[in-house]
Amino acid sequence: MRAPQIFTKGWLFFILLCQIIGIIYSVVAASAKGGMDLHSLIYYLMFYLSFTNTITVIASVLFVIFEKSLKHRFQSSPVIAAVGIVIIGISIYVSNTIVPKIVHAICSPTVPHDVDQSHVLFVASNIFLSALILASYTIIFIYRKLHWDWEKKIYEIESLKRLHTEAKYAALQSKVNPHFLFNTLNTILDLVPKSPKKVESIILSLSDIYRRMLGLPDDSLISIREEVDLVRQYLDVEKVRLNERLTYHIAVDDNLFGIEIPPLVIQTLVENAIKHGIAPKKEGGWIEITITQDNGRVCICVDDNGIGIKSTPRETGFGLTGTRKRLDLCYNGKATLQIDDRKEGGTTVRIIIPHEDKNHTR
Repeated sequence: MRAPQIFTKGWLFFILLCQIIGIIYSVVAASAKGGMDLHSLIYYLMFYLSFTNTITVIASVLFVIFEKSLKHRFQSSPVIAAVGIVIIGISIYVSNTIVPKIVHAICSPTVPHDVDQSHVLFVASNIFLSALILASYTIIFIYRKLHWDWEKKIYEIESLKRLHTEAKYAALQSKVNPHFLFNTLNTILDLVPKSPKKVESIILSLSDIYRRMLGLPDDSLISIREEVDLVRQYLDVEKVRLNERLTYHIAVDDNLFGIEIPPLVIQTLVENAIKHGIAPKKEGGWIEITITQDNGRVCICVDDNGIGIKSTPRETGFGLTGTRKRLDLCYNGKATLQIDDRKEGGTTVRIIIPHEDKNHTR
């Protein structure tokens, strides 16, 4: 439990305890000192009840002022405990200064006089104030206790939801790496009969890519700069395989390189564009990657002039389906993935990320 919450519970408990002890002590002490003398009994009831009520009222005011305006500056338990002791000391000192004067002015023990209605009303008002303080702080303490318990339950539920989401995201991410490996192995197999001399350089490039991928924790994010570097490396590998049948262009706003995104999101789009759009096309084609920002949203767009989505289904496998699920989990459903046919031929795949709502920058 945090120190400020302990402080809040502590001073509420102190007020309740002080009030209960004060009332009991007032009655016992007044009965013992006053005896059968009604004048003395009334005087001591006035004094002890007033003293108790004054301490609790002054302490309550000081505790509330500290709690509302200064508590957030002090987070350590020793400092907060010291402040509590100081507040109690001030309350006792002020009460001891003003209460005797007020009580003596109303009912002086050194001046004999009859007990009148004002004395009785003063005692009655103190008893009523004591009961009111006791009831009020009991209700406040119970309310805050229930409120804290409720907040704790909400926090536990949110923590479980977050852990569940992280586990689902990690499970999806763990599928991305084998999926990428499977496709790159197919690339190598495709090259072996056609251009065996290029296989060695391809394997070295792919091993470097995979080394970087394996260095990422399952639930981590990477900067757009890192993702673009990886995509460029992957495209260079594919260019070795496709030769002049593949060209590409990458354009990124300079101020977006530090934004963090789920790893291999752009790479998956590029891989699908090559596999389903460029590679099946006899003359090949081009891929254009643009990353821009508009109205607090980051737009990642992958265009190709391949055979188009009408000629080949692109969401039947894990690639785009897994990417969509990872985006939903990472951005709480606020990110979108759109796939459209280009009028000139080919496909446009667009990811829109709410940058202002998700401050993934570094």
